[in-house]
Amino acid sequence: MPSPLLTTKLFIPITRPGIVARPELVYKLDAGMKRKLILVSAPAGYGKTTLLAEWIDKQSLRIGWVSLDAQDNDLNRFFSYIIASLRTIDIPIHENTLVSLKDPIPESVSGFLSQLINQISDFPESVYLVLDDYHCITNPAIHQALSFLLENLPQNMRLIIATRSDPLLRLAKLRAQGELCEIRVDDLRFTIEETVQYLNQRMGLNLSQPDITALAKKTEGWIVGLQLAGISLQKHPDKHQFVLSFAGDNRYIADYLFDEAFNSQPDHIQSFLLETSVLELFNAQLCNAVTGQRNSQTILAELDRANLFLVPLDSQRNWYRYHHLFGELLHNRLQHSLPDMTQQLHSRAAHWYAKKEFLNQAATHAIKAKDIHLLERLIQENMLFVLETGESHLFENQLSSFHDSIEEPNLWLCIARAWSSVFSGQIAITEDALQEAEALISTFKNGDDLKQMNKALGQISAIRGYIASLKGETNEEKNFAKKALELLPGDDLATVAFASMMIASAMARSGELKQAETACLEAIRATETIPNSFLRIDTLCMLSQLQHMQGELHKTNDTLEEALSISSERQTPGFRHLPIIGFAKIRKSAIHYEWNELEQAENTLNQGLSMIEKWGEKDSYLAGVVQNALISQVRGNTNRAFQIVRQGKAEAKDFAYWFNAFDVLETWLYAKYGKMEYVDQWLEQHNYLLNQQPTFQQEFVYRYLIRILILRGDFINAEKVIKSFLPIVERSDSIDRLIRTLILHSRVLQGFGDTEKAISRLTHALELAQPRGYLRTFIDAGEGIAKLLFQCAQQGIHKQFCLEILEAFPTDSKTIYPIKSDSSSESIVESLSQREIEVLQLIAEGCTNQQIAEELIVSLSTVKTHARNIFGKLGVKNRTEAVAKARLFGNPVNRSIYP
Repeated sequence: MPSPLLTTKLFIPITRPGIVARPELVYKLDAGMKRKLILVSAPAGYGKTTLLAEWIDKQSLRIGWVSLDAQDNDLNRFFSYIIASLRTIDIPIHENTLVSLKDPIPESVSGFLSQLINQISDFPESVYLVLDDYHCITNPAIHQALSFLLENLPQNMRLIIATRSDPLLRLAKLRAQGELCEIRVDDLRFTIEETVQYLNQRMGLNLSQPDITALAKKTEGWIVGLQLAGISLQKHPDKHQFVLSFAGDNRYIADYLFDEAFNSQPDHIQSFLLETSVLELFNAQLCNAVTGQRNSQTILAELDRANLFLVPLDSQRNWYRYHHLFGELLHNRLQHSLPDMTQQLHSRAAHWYAKKEFLNQAATHAIKAKDIHLLERLIQENMLFVLETGESHLFENQLSSFHDSIEEPNLWLCIARAWSSVFSGQIAITEDALQEAEALISTFKNGDDLKQMNKALGQISAIRGYIASLKGETNEEKNFAKKALELLPGDDLATVAFASMMIASAMARSGELKQAETACLEAIRATETIPNSFLRIDTLCMLSQLQHMQGELHKTNDTLEEALSISSERQTPGFRHLPIIGFAKIRKSAIHYEWNELEQAENTLNQGLSMIEKWGEKDSYLAGVVQNALISQVRGNTNRAFQIVRQGKAEAKDFAYWFNAFDVLETWLYAKYGKMEYVDQWLEQHNYLLNQQPTFQQEFVYRYLIRILILRGDFINAEKVIKSFLPIVERSDSIDRLIRTLILHSRVLQGFGDTEKAISRLTHALELAQPRGYLRTFIDAGEGIAKLLFQCAQQGIHKQFCLEILEAFPTDSKTIYPIKSDSSSESIVESLSQREIEVLQLIAEGCTNQQIAEELIVSLSTVKTHARNIFGKLGVKNRTEAVAKARLFGNPVNRSIYP
């Protein structure tokens, strides 16, 4: 079962003082840096990780590290760690690169890897990536993907693999090409000299030369074998006799030496080691709770000093984990000797995590404890909170496994499966779990707890409402949510808040934004009495969405800042932010975008998408993918925008609202880039959109339908659609949607040549937009709107705001809508000399007068003279007005400034 991504797996191991230096192997690694692959392959305990850590410690290179384990056999998770590692050394890998990876489709793997390779190749420095414990990887798809990466490795990248067994890669081919550096078991064995240094100088055993030689021969230079032998020897009364009696082949050395090292510890240390082996990571408080002791901090400090396979996870040495090999040995011994104790220890861990409100970890340990009663209580009281820090699809797998292992089906286990699967978009699994839960409820008798039955039915209704929302069935969503509120007991505040938010969401889709905000505020008030961050952040994100739809951009930003501040105060074991904060970042990205802060919008969105992917909540994720496509298009990456839209469309096939959104976006991109044969085919298939009465919920589809018709030059149908849709928007409380529709209407009226009405519509949009800070909505409407904005400015209509918008238009964009200049404009343009056109172009690019003088190799005074002549001929007062007016000219200035 894969665990959530842990940043601690990306830490390069600390080189401990007093290690045995291995200069010859370090030299070999240095020489191997010229090869594509450095392979360090040997059985467990031969010092592979320590050697690489020592080598890295002597370098000043960009070296990323990933410590792998069996949970990383998922293709997506494997490359999530690789990308995370590359980012730790400042390689700018886009957060959404993994969107293209769909295990196990070969085309998507090669496409994803091509993106990754290109991004690494663009980095100006050499890049080194270490994959430690690669033997844990058994998934053939990962081997194939890594082979592809090696075959197409960028010139600036090298790969280092440490493994107990040879990986299933094309090693023979790399070896024949001279692209493989190999360090194997014979290289790693301790020599006699190194054994002396380790046992006598490092461990202070003062063994004789014959005893050291014998021990080195029996262990065959196996470093961990020597380490464990040394631990046993430290307290053995007859060291020579121990060496003489030490025997065994490599298959049994680990168990034998473990017994010797383990049994040499005091009883309380032995108990501590065994009992804490159930924990993937731990601190002193958790160890106290699990073991029942009070001195775990002291024991951890002793173990750390003794180097007893304890790995610190932070610089403060608060959180630890055991070395994987040692942890496995401890846990195996615990299960063999104290099987009943294992479940009890997991139960104690579950209670500690629950008390600390790390409820996903609590539920996970409850499952391992096979404690149905504890798990049932956690689910009944905290199911939505359990999803707070977990990955929905991973937790669903754990629940399914536990569900299959119990003899009698359990109602709350079924409901928990439904919650986790619906959050990750697995509708079929959700429906199966709900039907099983309903069947169990049907067996209830009159004497059973009515409150619990209503609570179960209420949660089932809430889940069905959420399914309806994913399918775009607004009325069903509202009806199920209302039913849930009728059934749910008052103390189930989490589900009550969730159902209230669904009602708010359904109202919002109908355009009833004021009522929706009231419902949302009720949900927020409910969360104030719940000591939980998840629903508080969720309700704030919902409120921000409603505020944005009402055009209140500054209020939206403030609400999102509050949500982000909550997340910064609340982190999980493993040092991760709450995954739900990804939704807040997606919403925050939309605000940055509207304010034309494109770089911030992209960075924030990538962070949000990464977090939402880990969480697995499908609805929020698809919203982010739409935003990602729009940003990519605006940033000039057309191919990437197409790719994102197509992948989103494939992922949204079960969700009508999002599928339609991606479908119309794809067609708009085709229209924008002149692929009208596809557009005509799409319009023929969707002709019903031109004739049916639209709903507010379809605003996104109709907005882009209008934009498609404008690009096609079909102003008659565009006007027809707007006339049917505009009254719906005007009746709603959505200032945001009204601004967008008014801008589109002004563009359509312009297409008919009715400039006066077009300016009237645009004036209304400007009146609404100026106090709210809208920019990008005007810019995205294209150069036709630029012409109208300039004409508004000329007439004194919101002049400064119009000029501000015009200044924000990209200076390197192509003219989307051909603009015919009037004769007076053409005569003005013709009066500009070629040199004046060149100066105007550089002004449009934002160059200062001094920069223009240097570019054209003329004096500063000459540039100022040209500028004055340009302003006079164009009838403007300053640079901004000159650039704005130049947008009105199709020939030759427009082509010159916007090639």
